[in-house]
Amino acid sequence: MISTIEQMVMSFLPAEAQEEIYALNPDPRFCGTFAPSAKVRRVDGGIIVSGRWGWCSNSEFAHWAFMGVPILGEDGNVLSYGQALIPTSSCTIERTWNAAGLAASSSHHLHCEDIFVPDHRVFDVMAAGRGERTSAYPGTLYQSAFSASLSLMNASPMPGLAQCAFDQTVKAIPEKAVVNTTYMKSKDAPTCQVDVGWAAARLETSCMHMAAIADMIDAAAMEGRDLTISEKARARMAAGVMGKEARDAVDHLLDASGASVFLLSNPSQRAWRDLGVASRHAYYLNTICAQIYGAELLGGQQVATLL
Repeated sequence: MISTIEQMVMSFLPAEAQEEIYALNPDPRFCGTFAPSAKVRRVDGGIIVSGRWGWCSNSEFAHWAFMGVPILGEDGNVLSYGQALIPTSSCTIERTWNAAGLAASSSHHLHCEDIFVPDHRVFDVMAAGRGERTSAYPGTLYQSAFSASLSLMNASPMPGLAQCAFDQTVKAIPEKAVVNTTYMKSKDAPTCQVDVGWAAARLETSCMHMAAIADMIDAAAMEGRDLTISEKARARMAAGVMGKEARDAVDHLLDASGASVFLLSNPSQRAWRDLGVASRHAYYLNTICAQIYGAELLGGQQVATLL
């Protein structure tokens, strides 16, 4: 997940960038962040970038970093916001990621000073969000709506995490006694039955939203059109629902499993921790997603900067 998003961004860069990056390494790994926390000045043929960026997932394993930058006009004024593709060999990694969940995501800070980035390695995120096509590839996959694909790709591992916890639970608890009750087998305890039933339903809900949005994105790409604003808002809402339902599914499974599930040797607690962090990412937080979708449905003021 953590490298796939930037692989998608890479596909939006022009042919000159594709040839440069893939000639050096046919299997490059990427990291990145969208926050434009950099100082940029224009020079002939590109920009000079200095900055410090947080939460750059995959930073220790990446060959290249897509770093958030302002997009400047020839006069130096900010026209838009995007990402500059910088070799990680030119960056310093500040190991700041020490989190309860997604601990292995290597979401550290990166820092660089006065790095030249040619224009062909600068990607206008806002333009892509508006549906402007810049990909060097003609296939339908590469015509998929950018922001909706971003929502789906980052959210889609969350039902997978919940599925792993579900499989572990239904394998582990049926013959387990419910302590301090007369139930000698959890499979006969109504509370466990209810929790597992709800977990399955919430997991199915998460997966149904994932499939529906994937179908919507694919259909629009095959038609050669961008998604409407309403469709993009729906995709953002679906990402929030996917995370929330997956997280709630795991909560039900933990209730059914008992306190032993929190042993670090139990894989279900890892899903619980990872989902707790992933589903609260600012882009997928269900409350923000619902506000964005509700504002679109009601014709209210839209707060999303990328939709």
